[in-house]
Amino acid sequence: MTNFICIFIGIILGFRFGFVGAVLGGIVGNYLAEVLGDVFRGAGSSAEKIRSNIFGVTGEKKRFTVNFELNRQSFYTLCLFSILGHIAKSKGRVSKDDIAFAEFLMRDFNYSANLKKIAKEAFRTGKIEDFPYAKVLQEFNRVFGSNKLLLNGFLQIQMRAALLDGVMEANEKTILLNIASIFHIDLRVFEEILSQEQARFRFNQNWEKASEKARQWQNYHQQKNSYQQRNHYQNHHKSREKYQQDFNSTYSKTNRLDDAFKVIGIARTDDFKVVKKAYSKQVNKNHPDKLAGKNLPKEEIELANKKMKEIQEAYKYICEYYGWK
Repeated sequence: MTNFICIFIGIILGFRFGFVGAVLGGIVGNYLAEVLGDVFRGAGSSAEKIRSNIFGVTGEKKRFTVNFELNRQSFYTLCLFSILGHIAKSKGRVSKDDIAFAEFLMRDFNYSANLKKIAKEAFRTGKIEDFPYAKVLQEFNRVFGSNKLLLNGFLQIQMRAALLDGVMEANEKTILLNIASIFHIDLRVFEEILSQEQARFRFNQNWEKASEKARQWQNYHQQKNSYQQRNHYQNHHKSREKYQQDFNSTYSKTNRLDDAFKVIGIARTDDFKVVKKAYSKQVNKNHPDKLAGKNLPKEEIELANKKMKEIQEAYKYICEYYGWK
């Protein structure tokens, strides 16, 4: 309907200049309809419209045209969830955990009904085979590139998605490295962020659940057909208790202590002054009140809230371990 209206208006306006003007007006009207898209006007939009009108990944033209200036929040949401979808698909299949994580973020970010619709369609779009994620990231960097804090936060959310099953696969890391490259994030900084996110995952996760996810991941990659999967599951299920014991024994209190130090950004030490200083630095860096005036989207503020809680829990664990008051 939107295309028809725009084409009709273009023809009417162009008809003032004769038949050729009417034809040109129709072409211009069709182009504007495709570029604007219903989604940016708050109307409903199908996945096909988002793919063709926003990301330009279907149809013969294969163009990338997005009117991001209409709504920066919509732009951020589109980029965030399309890349989440692309990372989820990069390991071969999108798991229930991938979908649950995306839905959790939508709830956690307190999205409106329209933003949820955009996020869901963007996530689906990111999963298609020829999705031009590099172009999306380049456009994202063009708009937000001056805000390094925001870029780092965007990367951290993608890392958390990649670490859902506790395993960083090669395809996932390649995408994350490409994100860092396009955002001009130094490799050393990338590795520091990744190390911190991996430590956060180990420190905060329920380890029984994490080990179960790791087992499922092994099942998926070791089996080539459903019959083998069923046999392997039955055999592996019998040794689940032993597997759980082995897994837990490898992650001791001192291992968790090491990860707690990484969460607050330093290597393990028993110097209280050094630990307190590092903790204060992280609190000052990530406190939501400090970020309120930095023109960050609400997703980044919510991420800062979570990081603050994680930093506080890590610091608490260190203090309890050493008996510090």
